[in-house]
Amino acid sequence: MRPLTANSLRGVWATLLLPLNADDSIDFTRLESQAQVLGAQVAAARPDARRLLPELFEDSW
Repeated sequence: MRPLTANSLRGVWATLLLPLNADDSIDFTRLESQAQVLGAQVAAARPDARRLLPELFEDSW
């Protein structure tokens, strides 16, 4: 196994809590809300985020 390094990491790394319903199924509505907040924070911090990380933005799904 090769350890991950700053040069080998790719993609978006962020912490999202997995929201579960009472029956332990994933609550996709709440998960989507978390992803939208993350996307908004990234966009605010980095104006070119939409171009660099299109997977975070709903219109690219």
